[in-house]
Amino acid sequence: MSCHMSGGSQGSVTKELIMIASRQRCIRVALWTTGLALGLVSGCRGHSNDKDQTPTQTTETTAAEQEKTTQQTPANKPPPLAPEDREFATKAAQGGMEEVAMGHAVEPKATAPVVKTFAAHMVADHGKADAELKALMVSKSVTLPTDLGAEQRKNVDEMAALSGPQLDKRYADDMVEDHEQDVKEFKEAEQKVKDPELRAWIKKTLPTLEHHLAMAKEMQANVRH
Repeated sequence: MSCHMSGGSQGSVTKELIMIASRQRCIRVALWTTGLALGLVSGCRGHSNDKDQTPTQTTETTAAEQEKTTQQTPANKPPPLAPEDREFATKAAQGGMEEVAMGHAVEPKATAPVVKTFAAHMVADHGKADAELKALMVSKSVTLPTDLGAEQRKNVDEMAALSGPQLDKRYADDMVEDHEQDVKEFKEAEQKVKDPELRAWIKKTLPTLEHHLAMAKEMQANVRH
């Protein structure tokens, strides 16, 4: 078979080849353009997602920082106790400790049963009231004394040095005098104390003190005979 072509046939083939090549270039350009467009869209979406996520992360961080700041703010701490309230609480705690210490000193040495009973009441009742007061003051960042003062220790030691009927009478007289003063001071404090929780403790403790006063007067009358 002969492979020879005429000049007209060769020109037609050449034109077809040029057209095919041109179409291929157009297809490649179209594909490149499509890929570039898709890349740009994807990038824009990525940036959009970043922008959408950033406010959320910032909001979460801000909320966490605000919560941490709120936890550390002085507003969350208990308000400071007024000086008058602190003074009353300190005096009440010291008086309660003295009653407990006096009761411990008197109960084993007293001769009259009524004195022994009263001394035991002092240990139990004042011990309970003091524990409640101390817990309340701890919640308000107030530290109360944990031991007797010099004058109170002297009073306890002097009582402990007595014995027999002399001890009974001295203790009864002291308890009447002490509880008369306690009841008076608690009634005044109930009206003057500013802190509501401390005032509630006073209101709760006052009836016990009034009962102690009645018991002390009965004890006093008993040991005088």
